[in-house]
Amino acid sequence: MANEPTVHIVSDDASFRESAAKFFPLMFMACKTFPTIGLFEQTVRPDSPGCLILDMQPSRESVESAIDVFKRLIFHGNLQMPVIFMGKGGDIQTAVKCMSLGALDYLEKPVALSSLPQIVREAFAEDTRRRAKRQTD
Repeated sequence: MANEPTVHIVSDDASFRESAAKFFPLMFMACKTFPTIGLFEQTVRPDSPGCLILDMQPSRESVESAIDVFKRLIFHGNLQMPVIFMGKGGDIQTAVKCMSLGALDYLEKPVALSSLPQIVREAFAEDTRRRAKRQTD
C-alpha cells in the first residue's frame, strides 16, 4: 500500500540492510533499504509516511556527513518523516548534536534489530502527529 508507513534504512552495511529487510516484515512493518542517501532521495517522496534510520557513517560515494544530509533534507523541506541516527558508541557530542537538530533518537552501533521495533513504532506515531499538525496549520 502506497500510504503504509515504512522504515527507510540508509546504511552502507549490506549485512545490516539485508537483515533489516527480512526482520521488519516479520514485525508487520514495511521496510526499504538503501546503500546511499542518493538512492534514498531518488526513490522516496518527501511526504512519504514512516521514518528514516540514517547511519552516521557516510558511504564511500558521499562526501556529506550524515548531519549535513539531515540538515539539507529537513531544513530544505525534502523530508518530513522522523529521523533516527545510528552511530558509533561513546560519541556523546554527536548524539547531542543530532538530537538538538531534531532527530528522534540516536542509537549506538552495533544496533540489535530486536531493539528497533519499539523506536520505529514511536517514530511512526510521531510521523502521524506531525501529519495531523500540518493538516491543521
